[in-house]
Amino acid sequence: MPGSYISSRQDSFLYIFIVVVLILLAVATIVYFIFFKAMSKKRTRAWIEKNKNRDTKYKDVKACAHEARLNKAETLRLWHICKRYKARNILFMYREPEELDTMFQMEYNRMVSDSYVNHEKISIFFDLRYKLEKAYEEKLTINSTRSLREGQEIIIYDNEKNTWRLKLIKSTKDGFYVGLSKEFIENSAKPKPLSKIRITFTLPTGMAYNCLARAARYEKQPNGQEYLLITHSTTLNMYQRRGAKRMEMENLQCEFSAVVAKKEEGKKPTFQIKENKNRGKLLDISASGCRIWCGLPIVKGQYIQVYYRLPGSSKESNAQGLIVTTKRASDQKTYILHIMFTDIGLEEKNTIYAKIYQYS
Repeated sequence: MPGSYISSRQDSFLYIFIVVVLILLAVATIVYFIFFKAMSKKRTRAWIEKNKNRDTKYKDVKACAHEARLNKAETLRLWHICKRYKARNILFMYREPEELDTMFQMEYNRMVSDSYVNHEKISIFFDLRYKLEKAYEEKLTINSTRSLREGQEIIIYDNEKNTWRLKLIKSTKDGFYVGLSKEFIENSAKPKPLSKIRITFTLPTGMAYNCLARAARYEKQPNGQEYLLITHSTTLNMYQRRGAKRMEMENLQCEFSAVVAKKEEGKKPTFQIKENKNRGKLLDISASGCRIWCGLPIVKGQYIQVYYRLPGSSKESNAQGLIVTTKRASDQKTYILHIMFTDIGLEEKNTIYAKIYQYS
């Protein structure tokens, strides 16, 4: 009925609802503009100059921890390091590799000079160091092969989908040159000039990319070495693969033994190391795994014990690992074992990291 009490109440509720919605929209608009103004201020040169050189505050460490995906122990370690060395704003400093490395070198020297060396703290220290490096690398995501540097390892797939590990020799505006081995040159399935090829590469921090490029031409150098010119590509696909920074070796001699895993119901498996040792060459190593070149086609899933000496060290180190992939080498006669470490001591991990970062 028009003008009834019920109708008036319904109209009142509607007006109240509309007013509340308008108030909420107004508040949201104000908050948005305040936030936008604050963010715009942070983008100004004056704000950057004022904040990048001041001492690090705990809120800076927390923000950096979020960017680098640090855990609690790593965040606390970073805060202690920044306080000890009166580091400038870590949000800016970690993007300056040389400056950050100098501070971490000093902290490592301090840690190993103590009368009691705490390998657990050193392990956290290196995990932190690597995560900061990865966070910086992610901000510098490359979008072209023009960013690749001399010495970068390039994996090329031939016409039969075999992989070849080649080194980038030099980069030009037209493309980049890779050095060719005798086996590659004699390979009948090698890419033909002007044909499309798939390549992959992994940057030092573990950021991996794949893309399509073109094998432009083969060139023989005055010294007899043959190069392949590969055109630059801007169609890079990024994916992360490695969980630890890796150091390449110049075919470092190593040995390895088979390990038998014995499983009993309700108990943890026990591992028995066989006495017989096989020779191989260590191609690269990280705190989480390595690659070994050898003449044995050992299938994945096999546990092995690896014995090695890092460059400049007279001490033999060892680690136990699981073969996750076995691939034929480019000569098609030997094999490359990709090993994930399953049992490696903290001291061994720290020693590998120290060598990789050249702290020792």
